[in-house]
Amino acid sequence: MSKFHIATFKFFPELEQQVTWLYGTSGSGKSALAKAQPCKNSCLVKPFNGVAGLEMLKNKYQPGFHDLLILDEVDLRSFSRELVIALFDEDDDAVISVRFTSFELKKPVKIILLSNEPPEKLLPKGAENDPAIKRRFTRLPIYSPTWIQAPQPPQPFQPPRQLLGPGNTAQRQPAQRTPLAPLQTPMPPPRYGTPGV
Repeated sequence: MSKFHIATFKFFPELEQQVTWLYGTSGSGKSALAKAQPCKNSCLVKPFNGVAGLEMLKNKYQPGFHDLLILDEVDLRSFSRELVIALFDEDDDAVISVRFTSFELKKPVKIILLSNEPPEKLLPKGAENDPAIKRRFTRLPIYSPTWIQAPQPPQPFQPPRQLLGPGNTAQRQPAQRTPLAPLQTPMPPPRYGTPGV
């Protein structure tokens, strides 16, 4: 169950396509929009870039349990064209190799990719305009806030201050006093002789 609800948003496109790439301004609510999508069990991988992102996906994704993958802070420039096609393909399961092991990405599973940059800047080199990749996902730019009102971050817990009073059993701490330095006043010079003479 997501903490985000449809009523939280100004507009709420239900992403029915198998693979959707949301991109645009930071803080516009892309991640919240993805997390609020209807699903039984979502799997969030952040950041999804390079071998570390694939390894995180391998460790978190459970075939048959997760029906939505949210890949945040996406950067696919280090991936091969074939890997991106296998990842985005709607029909065929993908066997993905990572660090001398592999895992299977069972289809159908809905995939939502999130980034600030447009997809063309984050696809593998030479695949920016590849029709085999571009036809496998839907782009959705988001440049203005999607929130009706952005949720406020929770404030850290601050224990209440103890008040001293008749009913309070707290011990009053004595005030710390700093010793004063001796007064340094000049002494008059000594007088010699008899007074009054």
